[in-house]
Amino acid sequence: MNHSNQQLRIILSGLILALVCTASVVQAQTQEEFKPGAVIDKVVSASDQTKSYALYLPTTYTTSRRFPILYCFDPVARGAVPVARFKEAAEKYEYIVVGSNNSRNGPNQPLIEIVRNLWEDTHTRFSIDDRRVYLAGMSGGARVALGVSFWLKDKVAGVIACAAGYPPDIPANTPRSFVLLAVTGTDDFNNPELQTLVRKLEGSTPPVRLAVFEGGHTWLPAELATDALQWLEVQAMKAGTRERNTNLINAMFEQASSQALAAQASGDKYRAFRLYSGIVQDFSGLHEVTEVESKAKELRASKEISEALKQEKKIEEEQARRVQSIHLLIANLSRTDEEFDHLAVLKGELRSQREAAKATEPSIKRTVARRVIESLFIEFVERGNLAIARKDYEGAVTAYSMCTEIQPDNARTFYNLARAHALSGSRSKALAALKTAADKGFTGAQELTAKEFDDVQTDKRFKEILDLVRKNQSGQ
Repeated sequence: MNHSNQQLRIILSGLILALVCTASVVQAQTQEEFKPGAVIDKVVSASDQTKSYALYLPTTYTTSRRFPILYCFDPVARGAVPVARFKEAAEKYEYIVVGSNNSRNGPNQPLIEIVRNLWEDTHTRFSIDDRRVYLAGMSGGARVALGVSFWLKDKVAGVIACAAGYPPDIPANTPRSFVLLAVTGTDDFNNPELQTLVRKLEGSTPPVRLAVFEGGHTWLPAELATDALQWLEVQAMKAGTRERNTNLINAMFEQASSQALAAQASGDKYRAFRLYSGIVQDFSGLHEVTEVESKAKELRASKEISEALKQEKKIEEEQARRVQSIHLLIANLSRTDEEFDHLAVLKGELRSQREAAKATEPSIKRTVARRVIESLFIEFVERGNLAIARKDYEGAVTAYSMCTEIQPDNARTFYNLARAHALSGSRSKALAALKTAADKGFTGAQELTAKEFDDVQTDKRFKEILDLVRKNQSGQ
């Protein structure tokens, strides 16, 4: 789930050169064809036609002043996804938002070229406030955003890290020059990682905050994206990189206080405590916080907060235990003469976790199950992807087959398995997996024209499958 650490280490040298180069370029030479107020899915780099990014310019955008910018990195290069999430927030707080269509998880990714080109192209085309450059990422993209921010040091003012924390080779106590907002879902398997990271960084400078939403391993919801940019605005005013605006400070303070009061009124004292504590940290020096600080201290001393902290720990431990147990079952499949029996036990355990994950009522069991299923699924998808990159097609078949056991209703999983079978030369198995994918609603008709399927495209069964996929795609 991470970009290559070696690749990340050498991004810095490339980006520093890019910064030097772009310093001499006249910024925002023209507004070109970019329409403010709309998400543009693909802006092709002026210097490299293979590079592109999604873009949002606020309706107030003009070349006569400089704007803060948020660079976003998605794990599968879906630049428009984070840009759309931040659209309303960017409009409210007047940010340029850019999402790379090239940066993605996986081996052999040319990250130096991707990040450097993204920086150069945007700095050439748009009017950017270099004191207010921010990065955001999700999962492996979060590790890219954090890695780049560490190496660029004072060139990045803040990071929004969704669903993942520091790259493995960067210790938590590494000196940091940027503010950090860590964001995770309640059902995100990386939730424990981010909870632990924020606890380790508690009280450090620049400030660190944790935001938790109801959901899994994904980008933060649009409502939280607005809160995230609001937090960056507060930090910019405290740092002096943005002019203080008393009316805006008061409005943001009241909004944050209302959220905390609403959480407390609903009985969610733990969330209220986190919100009150965050208000104290964020608005000290900008607004009177004595009353809010008193509420945070009162809640911190309550039994409910103590129990909530214990429950978090219990969930983390149970998640780790379940994942370890399932890994052991998987390992036993190839190490014993009782493989059939172990497979039956494994399928039973996965079925149990899927059923628990579907529960409508919140519980520790449901949270653990959702995290376990998502964690295992992504792990084996990435194992399969890595095997494909290494041309280990049998290894890819093994990994994607496990994905079909973990998420048997996922149509794309069977497409991936079909692709691995086709690359390994197993025509019949490839067709069988494609048929299952089509039956489960696969809609990627264009993907069936890929080169790896050349050997099966003349088969009558393939044409029937393609017709079904096209029907799925058209919604018939």
